[in-house]
Amino acid sequence: DAAPAIYLYNTSNTSSRRVAATPPGTVLISHYWDPSESKVMLCEYASSSAGVGADQSGCVILFVTDDGGVIVADTISKEDLPGTVLGIDTPRVYSAQRGADEISLENAVMSSFQGLEEEG
Repeated sequence: DAAPAIYLYNTSNTSSRRVAATPPGTVLISHYWDPSESKVMLCEYASSSAGVGADQSGCVILFVTDDGGVIVADTISKEDLPGTVLGIDTPRVYSAQRGADEISLENAVMSSFQGLEEEG
């Protein structure tokens, strides 16, 4: 089972590159570019087979390097980011979770920034 892929298009040299965006056995649900950091992309994924094996769902954060390479900057499990993913603004990934009477906003801090985030 091959990992789902995305194609990144480089506007400076008009080339494209196929990138495996999520773990094997998963499907890409959505993707979000960081509005303030143009080289950072969040990909949300879930298990491709309902009820088979362990549930694999979460987010992977990709960083596009200056030479066009792509590295995995971080992964965030669905347990750490409940609800519907809304987007990324480095160093935080945001989601919304609906309760009985309200919608709460949740966020998870990328692991390389934990301890450095501002409180408040």
